[in-house]
Amino acid sequence: MERKYGIQLLGAAALAMVLAACGPAEPDQELPDNPSPQTAAPTASGATPGGTAESGSPSASAGAEGQEVSAKFEEYSAGATAITYDLQRVPVGAEAEVEVENEDGGTKVKLKVEGLEPDTAFGSHVHVAACGENPDDAGPHYQNKADPQKPSTDPAYANPQNEIWLDFTTDGKGEGEAESEVAWKLRDGEGQSVVIHAMPTATETGKAGTAGDRLACINIRQ
Repeated sequence: MERKYGIQLLGAAALAMVLAACGPAEPDQELPDNPSPQTAAPTASGATPGGTAESGSPSASAGAEGQEVSAKFEEYSAGATAITYDLQRVPVGAEAEVEVENEDGGTKVKLKVEGLEPDTAFGSHVHVAACGENPDDAGPHYQNKADPQKPSTDPAYANPQNEIWLDFTTDGKGEGEAESEVAWKLRDGEGQSVVIHAMPTATETGKAGTAGDRLACINIRQ
């Protein structure tokens, strides 16, 4: 009995030493009531909720379906949108608005003006190049099928189906508007301006497309 009791005491002492080496027992830990939030997963647009879209994500372009330009006429200066070459018939401060719409493979162009010479008929067309210091800088009329002969005065090419004509007549307040719709789109880098001419556009052979002096120019494409 004494030997058995001694072995039990030795075993208890050894267990106490092991527990002392391990340190005091810790209570069970509980999860916090509000765990740290996880990083939000990107959305389909490449942005995190409440965040900013990633660089390079597509966005709607102002020119995707067309373009609208509104400006007051001024004498030429670099960067001017609407330029007058005839201060009497198209005064400084007169206004123009051009809207270009691309729909179903075609193009619709609307022109509105205010403050021009009243009760007057004007010719107007989309031209190839941008407006410049000189009236001729805008180049010839834009043509869907280009006439091999220059200047183009053949009705087979100089007509409102192959070009964009925007002739208008102002009222007593100098206001006027025109609209043209064609079954094709402008080529990239062309059709950059609308030029207002002194007379309505002629249609006869040898004069087709002509409309007198260039009075003003509006830049419509960059």
